[in-house]
Amino acid sequence: MTESKTLYACPDSWEELNFSGAGLSTSDGRRQFSVVDGVPNFLAYPSVEDGEQVQSLNRLNDEARRNGWEPSLQAVYGKSSGMYQYVTNEQRAAFLGLLPLNDQAVVLEIGTGLGQITTPLARRCRLVYGLEVVPGQARFTGERCRQSGLTNVLIATGGDDCQLPYVSGGFDVVICNLVLEWCAARGQKVRGELGQRQFLSDMFRVLKRGGSLWVNTKNRFSLRNLFDDSKGCTDDAKRTGRLRKVVLSLAGENRNDGLTHSYNKLTAMLQHAGFRDLQSFWAAPEMRCPAAFIPTDPESVRAARRTGSLVQGDTRSTRLLMPFVPALWVKQVMPGLTFLAKKI
Repeated sequence: MTESKTLYACPDSWEELNFSGAGLSTSDGRRQFSVVDGVPNFLAYPSVEDGEQVQSLNRLNDEARRNGWEPSLQAVYGKSSGMYQYVTNEQRAAFLGLLPLNDQAVVLEIGTGLGQITTPLARRCRLVYGLEVVPGQARFTGERCRQSGLTNVLIATGGDDCQLPYVSGGFDVVICNLVLEWCAARGQKVRGELGQRQFLSDMFRVLKRGGSLWVNTKNRFSLRNLFDDSKGCTDDAKRTGRLRKVVLSLAGENRNDGLTHSYNKLTAMLQHAGFRDLQSFWAAPEMRCPAAFIPTDPESVRAARRTGSLVQGDTRSTRLLMPFVPALWVKQVMPGLTFLAKKI
């Protein structure tokens, strides 16, 4: 995109920013933000990625520019790797069909990763803004979009301070997919639940009236958290792992899952931020690569189960136990918490 006027705003004052020279600046020039390889930088804190991660991403971007984005993934991670499958699996974008998207929609995607959602999203919308906290991933997403012929995408780095560098009321849809649990982990001023609440409030701010938020995050009380399917461990190690997960889940934190919440707690947090008309979905078998999105009201759950084709978990334990969970309780123990909410 080469437009001089954008939806970017100073994350401190929310004053509009425009491209000026090699960067973005306020109209009076007092605040300026650098743009590197077409990616504006709004990061408030130094990167926390270690040297090996940075080197891998640098190599990925170099390979992508020379040989293409998909061959670069194969070269760096391997075609049979979990990373390659995660980044190229089109099923990960299945939720887009539930969103109010059209060729006039202006969308903010928070947490672009390596562009696995960004590219199919951009094909459905007029304009997509992507925000990513890892610079190397942001650059790759931009290159992937460019090579895919998508000229309606603007990628930036930022959000590590739980503030969004965009104007108020600019977006029809905001997507926050597997980001909320991590959003307050890097900040120094605002951390934990306070940071998450600020993040939700800022998502509410940047939405237009009538706009929609899609938020998908891990569930603090998911069956998988309570029943560890560790392989290759002794029975004692498995029992210890399960006990540790239960304790961490009760505390709301897990170093592997970030800061998570229960269904009721996240519902209350969304409502406190101002969102209304909340619809929740059971992403089955799990929220990373869902095959189905089932409304969590008991009748919808029962109807989905009656089809006989519903896979109710992605691990041995969850597939065994989930069919016995009463329909009314499914939303409390499903693997992820998935909501579509509105700004009224």
